[in-house]
Amino acid sequence: MSNFQRVYDDGIVWDGNIGTLVVKYESSSSAVTGLGLRIHFDSSSMVLTSNAANTHGALLIGPNEMGDLDNSDNDDSTDSIVNVAWTAFGGNWPGDTNVDLITLTFEKVDGGSNFNHAYTSSSNADGYEFIADPTLPAVPLSLEITPVDENSGVDQVVAVASGGPSGATYSLVDKTQYDAAAEDPVSTEITIPEAQDSTAAVYVSSAEFSNDGSQLTVQVSYAGDSSTNGLGILVHYDSSVLSLPNAPSADGHGALLIGPNLLGDGDNADQNAETDSVVNVAWTAFGGGWPGSGSVDLMELTFDVSDAASEPLEINFSSTSVPPGITFIGQNQIIQLPPADPSELSINPDTGEVTLTVNPDFEQRSEYSFDVVAAANGVGETVEKSDVVLVNNVDEVAPAITSGDTAVAI
Repeated sequence: MSNFQRVYDDGIVWDGNIGTLVVKYESSSSAVTGLGLRIHFDSSSMVLTSNAANTHGALLIGPNEMGDLDNSDNDDSTDSIVNVAWTAFGGNWPGDTNVDLITLTFEKVDGGSNFNHAYTSSSNADGYEFIADPTLPAVPLSLEITPVDENSGVDQVVAVASGGPSGATYSLVDKTQYDAAAEDPVSTEITIPEAQDSTAAVYVSSAEFSNDGSQLTVQVSYAGDSSTNGLGILVHYDSSVLSLPNAPSADGHGALLIGPNLLGDGDNADQNAETDSVVNVAWTAFGGGWPGSGSVDLMELTFDVSDAASEPLEINFSSTSVPPGITFIGQNQIIQLPPADPSELSINPDTGEVTLTVNPDFEQRSEYSFDVVAAANGVGETVEKSDVVLVNNVDEVAPAITSGDTAVAI
């Protein structure tokens, strides 16, 4: 590619009615004379509430909001623009080939439906091509359903999903009512200890799996003396079936927080060789008064669960430091795995094709009900659509023909 200046984004990220747009920039050179940029939007659908531009060492002109009188993006619906320019007299802008230019915050207008935005340039560096590359809102998710005849064979494509956020992958939530194939699965029993003076009990207060069973969220809580000078604990887990993709965050409750740190369980403090990894965290309250209440939540852990997990999961606790006169109680927790998915449907995450993995039988099951979810990684956009695949009943009884030993001549 020749010399270029590209403006792009990851889409407007909506949190309720408030949307945030981070406008990004890349260039074939880190030292140019600047850029003049217009950001177009539909003021009848969203209102600009704030903007903040990074100068990157240049003279910053604007940002100013104004009407799109020239219609430079050739879209009548985007009637407003944010006009901003960076001018670097020494030609050393922006100092890097990839930077964030400006962050805009919008609020949705009641009844608004056009959340497109566009970029045009009012000026760009000599000899450089301006490339506008906005991420447009999600295309509505659609499902094309194909009914099937019973006994027509296995592995038929019965639905195809399309649309959703740009770059979406598809997943399926099967809502079909299948016959119970086994006894009800054993449920996880959670016991909440009573807060008592001179004790520090650490326990699991909740354990929830994601819909597909691939993640487990564990809430670690405390019950005991409400006024101590802190506590140090280890949370033990089996790294062959559980992993922490991100370091957890803990609530300090007014104390100096040390960690949480992810470590190997070299000392085997819980006397369980299988729980070979730990989360190490400590609270230090120099003036005492920690945690301020007899019952508090300490931290939340979100584990990735391995497909190899087949036995109940163990979360154990031990202490690294306990205040004088306080008895530590580490209440270990057994977490039962969710039941195996009985679904007779599968989905290709890339193409959106939904496949019926069994030979359809009307008498066994006349319809399949499901949701398809389209999600774009890193953008925060998710859309969902529900539908039903019908199984057609066909005449499966072969006709009975009775005839004599001889036929009458015709």
